Amino acid sequence: MQWLNENDDVSLEYLNGAFQRDKKDEFPVSSESSLFSNSVVDVFTQLTQCFGVVSKLECPDPEIWKRFMKRFAKTIVKVLLAYADISKKEFPNYVGDEKKACILMNNIQQLRVQLEKMYEKMGGGNLEEDVATILNELQGTLNTVLDELAHKFAKSLEGRIAVKVKEMGDKLAAVKGTGQVQPSQRNEVAIEADDVLVPLMDLLEVSLTLYAQSCEKTVLKRLLKELWKIVMTTMEKTVVLPPMTDKAMMLKNLTDNAKNLAANAKIEDMSRLFKNQLAGGKDVKNAVSNIMDISKDFERNLTPKQCAVLEVALDTIKQYFHAGGNGLKKNFLDKSTELKSLNYALSLYTQTTDTLIKTFCTTQTNQEPEIFYKSRVGLHYMTPPFSHQVPANDSKFPGKAKKKKKEEYVPVDEEEDEEEPEAEDDNDDPIKPIQTRKKLSLSDKRVLEVVVRVWSIHKTYGEIICTSAKLTPHSVATPTESFVVTAYVLTVPSPAGSTEEGTVGEISIQVDLYTHPGTGEQRINVKVVAANDLRWPTTAGGMFRPFVEVNLIGPHLADKKRKFATKSKSNSWSPKYNESVQFLIGSEESPKSFELHICVKDYCFARDDRLVGVAVLQLRDIVDQGSCATWLSLGKRCHMDETGWTVLRILSQRTNDEVAKEFVKLKSEVRGEPPITQ
Repeated sequence: MQWLNENDDVSLEYLNGAFQRDKKDEFPVSSESSLFSNSVVDVFTQLTQCFGVVSKLECPDPEIWKRFMKRFAKTIVKVLLAYADISKKEFPNYVGDEKKACILMNNIQQLRVQLEKMYEKMGGGNLEEDVATILNELQGTLNTVLDELAHKFAKSLEGRIAVKVKEMGDKLAAVKGTGQVQPSQRNEVAIEADDVLVPLMDLLEVSLTLYAQSCEKTVLKRLLKELWKIVMTTMEKTVVLPPMTDKAMMLKNLTDNAKNLAANAKIEDMSRLFKNQLAGGKDVKNAVSNIMDISKDFERNLTPKQCAVLEVALDTIKQYFHAGGNGLKKNFLDKSTELKSLNYALSLYTQTTDTLIKTFCTTQTNQEPEIFYKSRVGLHYMTPPFSHQVPANDSKFPGKAKKKKKEEYVPVDEEEDEEEPEAEDDNDDPIKPIQTRKKLSLSDKRVLEVVVRVWSIHKTYGEIICTSAKLTPHSVATPTESFVVTAYVLTVPSPAGSTEEGTVGEISIQVDLYTHPGTGEQRINVKVVAANDLRWPTTAGGMFRPFVEVNLIGPHLADKKRKFATKSKSNSWSPKYNESVQFLIGSEESPKSFELHICVKDYCFARDDRLVGVAVLQLRDIVDQGSCATWLSLGKRCHMDETGWTVLRILSQRTNDEVAKEFVKLKSEVRGEPPITQ
């Protein structure tokens, strides 16, 4: 056993020496028929010799022999993990040399192969469970290392692939024809698809031929998987969802350096683009001349024929990676997340306006800016003059709901003017007003006051549940009799500048949903109550006439009322409106497919009204309760993910569709800072 302990250090020194010799000789293959280098052979030669020494001991005691095997397994783990660590450390230096990178990946695969052979020599299926577990875990670790190296190598090729995919996109953009593809055009589409694929296929042909010659079969398949993912993702973001700029917003908000941003913008960076650059610049006219040509390149949408060509091209790429059964399995290709995402994005181009708007409403769940709210909670309890007592077991109230995970709160000093009622027992008031910082969802912001009745007997605690913030009591004294607890929550937006883009005010609305019991016809009653703290600077003598515009967004509204505007209020930054409107949505769709897009605007005579702020209320959040009265924070624009931007871009091309034009205008509108003249 002492010899095995000492052998660890010897084996690690031998390993380092073997790897350094390999590195000095530039990782030559061990033989003409092999694809791995000498260091792997040297390492396992030494381990095999060690195992030979242990085997010759011919220990008669099975228990001691098991201990030997377990100790030797740990030696194998130390040596092979050390080899894997060195390989991972050195690998970035060789990703530019494809042959050497392939050899390093082959070395890890050969470690796995030789480990399997060593496992069999040590007894295979007859090994003790703990020894087998050690070796199996090592095999899994080496497998993970191989995946990491394959991923790093494939990522190094991403730039070259992106260039070729962009060339492919340019060829696709040159495909003429706007109508639907007829069956008689299939041959023409196939020829155009082959032409479009030339840049990408030229790269893949050269690269994959080299990898097939230089990689072990297992390594090659891992590389193919990584390359497949990169090709699909790059095609989606470069061809199907190319980087975009929006002329309507650019004309209004671009700053002087917008040209550089637009040229380098990626779809996933759109939020950052708006945040940093769409702050409202004065020199808009100069920016326009710089951006118009760039916009032509980046605001491309696919025609039905181009979609058909791309679908044929995708099928060709899939067959290429399958390689007649020698490459990736068709099942893997068809079920890959990247291909599904690309096909989904492609399918959006062929959907109707109603379907696209429904997709937008159901997928864009975070259009409002992310804001941290401070929730102020006042809690008090009192002993009521009940006419009868309700046992805890028979409680009919929500105090017995499933226990929520307790939040961590920080007590703060009382800030309210009114005092909390004192408890009618000998204890000091056990429940203090508390404050917490947490990110609240839209539904969390809706309930400003909640009264929860909790019934309990003696030391049986009732749980206080506040649905707006999912709060539980910070502390509760042991009650001596039944009591009522009142909880109220006041949410206050953080100061401007403390959020990503800041809020520009808030709007109070009441919404009620109704369904006709006979016909199933659904209607929405909306009452605009008031606005508060509208942040819109004016000069002395300047006019500010805010009004509220409520837009119903959803499918099948072309022939229905979908817009309402209140009267304007002169020079009021916290105006009260108390105006109502009723929208009909029919019975075809659930209210979950609709949302209210609410804008506060500054009325301007003889020119376009200026956006002060925007808020979105998704009806899915109030379907269960059927109504709500809430304050919504106003942001400078709507926030969208890639799907939202894609829907917006597709609909922006439907210039003859009034619903589409209206939708695009609403969702693309961004507040420009009001001009202040001295």
